Amino acid sequence: LGVVLYEMATGRRPFAGPSGFDVMAAVVSEYPPAAHELRPDVPLALSELIWRLMSKDPDGRPATAQRVAAELG
Repeated sequence: LGVVLYEMATGRRPFAGPSGFDVMAAVVSEYPPAAHELRPDVPLALSELIWRLMSKDPDGRPATAQRVAAELG
């Protein structure tokens, strides 16, 4: 969900590479720029939610879809 929201907010994919392997390696080891850094019109709260949804640490992500929906509301 974080990747989809990132693409919707910024117009670009958060991870890229010349091959599927390179993209998967980027997902595991890299952090994209925050959405509000690429698009200053993205609200900071949305940018922070997207960042948490893409957290490498599962404990850093919202625990439920209901929580995400509440934050988006």
